[in-house]
Amino acid sequence: MALTYLDIDRFKTINDSFGHAIGDEVLKRVAQRLVESVRADDTVARLGGDEFTVILENLNTRSDALHAAELMGERIRAEMPLGERAAMVTISIGIAFFDPEAANSATLESTGKALIDAADAALYQVKRRGRDGYYAAP
Repeated sequence: MALTYLDIDRFKTINDSFGHAIGDEVLKRVAQRLVESVRADDTVARLGGDEFTVILENLNTRSDALHAAELMGERIRAEMPLGERAAMVTISIGIAFFDPEAANSATLESTGKALIDAADAALYQVKRRGRDGYYAAP
């Protein structure tokens, strides 16, 4: 399984340019597009603000998670009509993989925290590289 952390690139600019009502609509559409991008047994959740997480379960390989991140990015990147205007929205995605060997020697709580921290650090790698992409923690 893999845990992804993602956020909407330059969401503040969207809110400032279009207004908060449109910003709320963008959040809803991003959530819907994320749900449409993943399998039925994966979990999409909004953490707050413009931050989301997606739990990708029952992966065969790490490449499956990278493919899912690529698909999420493509779906979000499609133009979003917003009333009289349209916005191009992009996301940055950090990916961390569950390591069963590490989990055997740690508590569930510390394993979960390590996974969250790794996904968050991977997200910031994407941001440092210019946004609109994904990065998988080693």
